[in-house]
Amino acid sequence: MKETPQLTIYGIANCDKVRAVRTLCQRNGYHCQVHDYRRQGLDASLVQEFLRHFSLDELVNKRSATWRQLDDNIRNSLTPDTLMQYPTLIKRPIVHANGRWWLGVTPKQLAEALA
Repeated sequence: MKETPQLTIYGIANCDKVRAVRTLCQRNGYHCQVHDYRRQGLDASLVQEFLRHFSLDELVNKRSATWRQLDDNIRNSLTPDTLMQYPTLIKRPIVHANGRWWLGVTPKQLAEALA
């Protein structure tokens, strides 16, 4: 019997992409929790965990409104602290399940990965 995955979805709860992955989890009976950067925060240890799995460049959503509003000096000198200061810069969602990590995963991609 296959074990039901336990997932953590990192992002912002009202983000369409986060909601879509959460809906997939609910429809398939997966237990998931959402870590909302605005509610639970984003600290250095969580950013470092992300950086163990993804590069800083991979994490930054350069198509976001937050990115477009940043000063060029900040854009050209990104650090982990920048992500803590501007959590909406991080691509969403980040999903962690059964020791695996996905960045910017779509519901279809996640369903296939967990099948």
